[in-house]
Parts: sequence; C-alpha cells; structure tokens
Amino acid sequence: MIHRIDYIEQGEGAVIVRCYGEGSSAVLPERIGERTVTGIADHCFAPERSVRPGSARVRQAICLEEGASPQDPVTDNCEELCADRLREVVLPAGLELIGDYAFYACRHLEEVHVPASLRRLGGGSFVGANAVKRLHLTSEDGMPPECLRDLLGEIAYEVEAVVHPKEGDDYALLFPGFYEDSIENTPARIIEIHYEGMGYKYRQCFEKRRLSFTRYDDQFYETTAQELPETILHLLADRLGSPVHLSGPARQRYLKYLEDEPQRSAAWIFREDRIDLLRMLLEERTPSRELIEIYLDEAVRTRHTEAVSRLMEEQRRRFAPKKREYVF
Repeated sequence: MIHRIDYIEQGEGAVIVRCYGEGSSAVLPERIGERTVTGIADHCFAPERSVRPGSARVRQAICLEEGASPQDPVTDNCEELCADRLREVVLPAGLELIGDYAFYACRHLEEVHVPASLRRLGGGSFVGANAVKRLHLTSEDGMPPECLRDLLGEIAYEVEAVVHPKEGDDYALLFPGFYEDSIENTPARIIEIHYEGMGYKYRQCFEKRRLSFTRYDDQFYETTAQELPETILHLLADRLGSPVHLSGPARQRYLKYLEDEPQRSAAWIFREDRIDLLRMLLEERTPSRELIEIYLDEAVRTRHTEAVSRLMEEQRRRFAPKKREYVF
C-alpha cells in the first residue's frame, strides 16, 4: 500500500519518482491532484533513485485511504517501496512512459500490470528483475497491445502475457525464455551470435508491432523439439484454454501433442488440474486404448475422481467387448 509519492511535474502531467508505503504491492494512482500520471521516472523502483529527494523539482503527495481525513496522521517514516520489497506493481491507465532501469534489481517482482497507453519503455527496465512471471495487459480491441513487443524485448526469460480485453474474456500467451551465445569464428574474424531456446523466435512473431497469432502458433512444431515438457504444456494449455485467433489446424497440433506424449501430458494435467484439456482430447481426437489406460493410471494415482470416472466411461464406450449374436 502506498502512503506517499514523490513526483515531478512534466507539462500538464506528473512523473512518479518514488513510492513509500507498506506491504509488497504498489498500485499507482491515475491522478495526483489535478495532474494525470503519465510516467514513472528512471530507477523509480530500483534500489538507487535517479532524482535526489532534496531536488527542487520533486513534489510530495500524500495518499489517503478511503474515508481518511487530511488531518489524520500519515506515516512519514514509511519505507521506500522498491527493490526486494516489491512483489506486484499496478501501473495506472493513461501511463505513457516507463523510464530507464525503472525495475532494476527488483528481484522478487512477479506481477506487472501495464496499460495499453504505454508508448515508451526505457532501456534496461527489467534488468535484474528475473522473477517476473506475468505481464497483465489491457486491450481496447481485444488484441495484445503494441507495447507487448517492447516489454518482451526487455525480458529474455520465460514470461506469460495475460491480456484483459475491454470486451470479452481474458486470455494468456506464454513466451519461452532464451539466451545469447557468442561464438568466435576465427578464420572469418567475426563473432557469431547463436540463440538458445525458442523464446527468441516467439519474440519475432510481430508484424507492424502487433502480434501475429498465426506466426506464434507456427512455432509449436519446433518448440516440441527444443523446449522442456513443462514449457510446452504450459504454452499449449494457454492456447487451448482461451483460443483467441486459434485456427483449426493449429488447435489439432496442440491436441496431438497430448496424444503423442501421454505420460508427460497426463502427469502435468492432473498436477495442474487442467481437466479441460483432457475433455478436449477425448472429444476432438480418437484416443487409442493404450492412451486412455495411461491417462487412467495417472488419474488413479493422483486420486482425481472426476477424471477416473470420465476415462472409465470413455474406455467402456469405445472398447467394451461386443456381445455375440447367435442366429438359429
């Protein structure tokens, strides 16, 4: 919870320099007085701030809780809400700028909520913030906003983008991680850059700054050969669970993996309680007797009664011995 904000005036807007409060979540206000919050400054949440507290440009704003009076005492000695303390940040609607190294060394930051209004992302924004698991993005037209490409350009590790459309249901897209490997080609006197992991190719699935779902789904075949099963299953679960712009052939490719890798898939499905994927598999594919038995064994082992019931019914319906007919 934020109790106090340091900010600087910029045109008719306000740029937040530092937040003070308690807890581990920072929900930034959309307005400070009569000014709209349009940005967060360089190093805003980093251990070292870029604008000195005593600077003549810095203003202070007190954030009162609902129902509180300006006369109520405010905790002036509350700690800076930054660096290792930070777990979640909710950026306000209307925000256009995230400064350089804004989240530098926020090592425990996991969730970042970003508005579609973001226009500029500073360099090194997420350096040292390697625990970010999800980027929550608002969307006016149902498509991932343009700022997603810039955000992914700053995050090389695995991260999930959760899109919240103005109308319609939320959906998620997983972007695997990657790293660069420099290899010296001595005879040619050049340094060759090799990318390990599918994350780099997934980050190239943009056309004119907008995500191409077709190009995204086309990466899956290569992904099954290069990524770990956990990543593959997480990715396909996101696409099948909320199939925005998912073509029929792409859908069948995702389901086929559940069919081709039943032991890995079954273990993950019951551990993550994604029975919806099992239902899709049984309804849209033609599972073999062996496949059903593998899934059934895992369902029994994990004591998932709903799945056991469904699989036994499917086994009886498809593979029950036919009754003999005698003609006299």
